[in-house]
Amino acid sequence: EVSTPDTPQMNQMSGLTGLANLIQKKHPGYTRKEAFELIKSVRNQNGGKLVGLKMKRFFKIAKDIGRRNITKMREKKNQEGSEGLKLKRTCPFCFKIFIEMFSRDRHIRIMHSKQPAKRFRKLGRALECSKCSKTFYDEANLKRHLRIHGENPLGF
Repeated sequence: EVSTPDTPQMNQMSGLTGLANLIQKKHPGYTRKEAFELIKSVRNQNGGKLVGLKMKRFFKIAKDIGRRNITKMREKKNQEGSEGLKLKRTCPFCFKIFIEMFSRDRHIRIMHSKQPAKRFRKLGRALECSKCSKTFYDEANLKRHLRIHGENPLGF
């Protein structure tokens, strides 16, 4: 059976095409596929019907759907951006995540470098806490740790 322009299916299809064309005229950024997806979304929002829907109401529903889509896209973009930052602040050797880039760089220099860091060369050995035997390679870290035990690292 050949479809003629007089059949209801063909009239509905040409109506949708006209509506898609109108959407593309009003919103030049929309592709044909996006225009048909918008029509489908409006139909779903309106209880599965497009028949009898006034153009003003159609475009109001379409505007609401467009706003929701933009909000979703922004949220997705922000989420992707934060994922990218997490990757930049992650140690490539042990996959530990850091808040700041300099912390990650310091971690890599201290934990994964074959040579000791410059400030460690002065000491040449680990420093040990007299209370709990915890070891530190940096004198500043030992002094900060001594505050846990209630000791004043400066001695007064």
